[in-house]
Amino acid sequence: MMPMFEAWHKKRPEPFMVILDEIDKFFPSRELKDSEAILSEYVKFFKVIRSLAQSYQCLTTLVVAYRPHINRHNLLTPSVGENPMFKSFQEEYLGFLSPKDTKSMIQEIGMWKDIVWDDDAAERVFYYCGGHPLVCRYFASMACKGGSLKHIDMERVEFVADDVVKTFRKNDIGNYYKEAVWALLTEHEHEVLAEICKKSDIITHTSEDHQDALINLERFGLVRTENNMSCLTANLFDSWLRGRLGI
Repeated sequence: MMPMFEAWHKKRPEPFMVILDEIDKFFPSRELKDSEAILSEYVKFFKVIRSLAQSYQCLTTLVVAYRPHINRHNLLTPSVGENPMFKSFQEEYLGFLSPKDTKSMIQEIGMWKDIVWDDDAAERVFYYCGGHPLVCRYFASMACKGGSLKHIDMERVEFVADDVVKTFRKNDIGNYYKEAVWALLTEHEHEVLAEICKKSDIITHTSEDHQDALINLERFGLVRTENNMSCLTANLFDSWLRGRLGI
């Protein structure tokens, strides 16, 4: 970080941006073993970042995180001390792609390999994948067999969706739902998802913890709430979750 600052200090160009992806890895739960060692390094690094930003107005910091804890937890541990970035970030929840953007992404990526998606077929991907960029791309790759099929119609999309559900245990989408979605959710979020699968009235008959969990799930893009009713945004995730819960 300091060499970057020194280079900036000599030339005095426009302010620069530091982008840190998956910052959660440097901000682990305080209950985890060895978390203090990681948090100590986090504090050292961000003290420098914040000092440079405040003293010289020379940089902007953009961090990507699964949860907003980095911005909301102040006292970390008695030995580590306070979070230097407490309430320093402006939080923006990205969610998933819209139906229109999902369709555009699928068709534009297909064009890179001369693959043509019928409009209704590309639109149907949103129904199954809920606009999750990576899941949509997994699905598209399966639909075109890694690029060997050059025309994708609705019949092909429906066939692939059915096959994905049958092979969740060993395909990329099922593994992603297990390892990168379900494994990262809290117990309360698991419970809320289960209630939504059962078509329960999660809005009016739930605890404060579950209300907070529902808000998180909506921000993640996994759940949509309209007219006081909540549902999952992706048909494939709904199918995977029902299999997981035995519903």
